[in-house]
Amino acid sequence: MKRKIISLFSLVLLMICLCGCGNMNTPKKKVEALLSSYQNNGDSIISELNDYIKTLTADDTTFEEYKKVYLRQYQDLTYEIKDEVIDGDNATVTAQIEVYDYFKANNDVNNYISTNPNEFANNGVYDTNKGLLYRISELSKSKDRITYTLTLSLTKVNDDWTIDNLTNEDLEKIHGTYAH
Repeated sequence: MKRKIISLFSLVLLMICLCGCGNMNTPKKKVEALLSSYQNNGDSIISELNDYIKTLTADDTTFEEYKKVYLRQYQDLTYEIKDEVIDGDNATVTAQIEVYDYFKANNDVNNYISTNPNEFANNGVYDTNKGLLYRISELSKSKDRITYTLTLSLTKVNDDWTIDNLTNEDLEKIHGTYAH
């Protein structure tokens, strides 16, 4: 009787391990890991974000404030994997993501700046820093959300699935700045 209980316990434990410890080397799992890395502000994501923001800002204070806007975007990103198609050593994974609609917010900012130029001028000349600070302020208050579909390509290299480089369109969708 004791042996049957131990065997039954061992079988249950084995089933839990097999079901709960699924293969992490699938295209779907790799995309989930990438999107989770955005949500968790992973080191590689922060490094890419820093490089991106450096192209948009000049001073350290503005850089840090702009960075907060995108860290919020990443943390609040939600996703659902919709499809996985494997064809030999190539695969595509389709994910639906929801992010803040920074495209709409940026358009609203641009419209406001163009209709209120005196608020963003120093001695009659447009002050880029004033405009950028206003943009950051409005983006950080943005609550409107939008849903995008990402179709990510993966390649199997040495029995390991790797996500191909994200396109500019993919990044714009993740940033919420894709024209819709």
